Amino acid sequence: MAEDKKGVLVYADWIEHFEALEDDEAGQLIKHFFRYINDKNPEYPNRIIQIAFNPIKSVLKRDLEKWVSKKEKSSENGRIGNLKKYHSDLYIKYLNKEMTLEHAENLAKSRKPSLPDSDPTKNVAKLAVIDSVSVIVSDIDTSTNVDDEKEKFDDDFQNFKILFYKNLSDDFDFTFEIQKIKNQLDEEKPEQEKIFLSQQLNFLISEKRKKVAPKKENKHLEFIEELKKSIDWLDLVSMQNKNIPIEVIIVKLNEFNDHLKTDLKIHSSKSDFTSHFKNWLPKKIPEKKTELQHNR
Repeated sequence: MAEDKKGVLVYADWIEHFEALEDDEAGQLIKHFFRYINDKNPEYPNRIIQIAFNPIKSVLKRDLEKWVSKKEKSSENGRIGNLKKYHSDLYIKYLNKEMTLEHAENLAKSRKPSLPDSDPTKNVAKLAVIDSVSVIVSDIDTSTNVDDEKEKFDDDFQNFKILFYKNLSDDFDFTFEIQKIKNQLDEEKPEQEKIFLSQQLNFLISEKRKKVAPKKENKHLEFIEELKKSIDWLDLVSMQNKNIPIEVIIVKLNEFNDHLKTDLKIHSSKSDFTSHFKNWLPKKIPEKKTELQHNR
């Protein structure tokens, strides 16, 4: 385990690994478990303990990787939060992938943190962002040419994004704001204001699309191929199910996949897939020896 990690998750379905063992073997397994999570680098006392512990070991490694990843993500979120709070302009450039987080932080170190009286958003022409992130743009100088107006709208829109990210939480639903802007575009407004509202609308729509969760990827066949090659796992499942032949387990893996397709069930992780399979398998094992031999 990592030095600053003081605990591990213990899963209820691990009882299967212990119930399949004699009491003295179960004692050896729990001792090996605690020696392993305390970085004692224990040797397996025998092959039975190795077979029983290997699936547990895989889950422990997976959980450790998740913990390390979460810790790193938390650290990164803290860095992004500091950038957002003190250097909004660099934060926006980071969000737009105009620079990396490291580059933005290096630039931030070379300057003082942004203070309220030096907030770049103060220069927006009466641009106000309240809890509902309503935007009002007025006092447009119509004496300037079209190119100048376009440049001004681009600047205003960048400042709008700064205010937008300052005032919204990560789980904010943009549906209400999108509909409100659509309604505003139907009203009689100056052309310049409609241009800005259109920019705002496109931005909100693009942000909402990013929040749409991707569909779960079906990796069942990949899991099955990996499990077919795992002799330790196949031996353990065989031992837990009246020593049924490995060939039968492989056949049942394919049947289980068909069962999941029928139920429209997708397991995103191999551990969930194997756990479900172990619960499903005992109900599908033929009771008569002749039936077993027929499947071999």
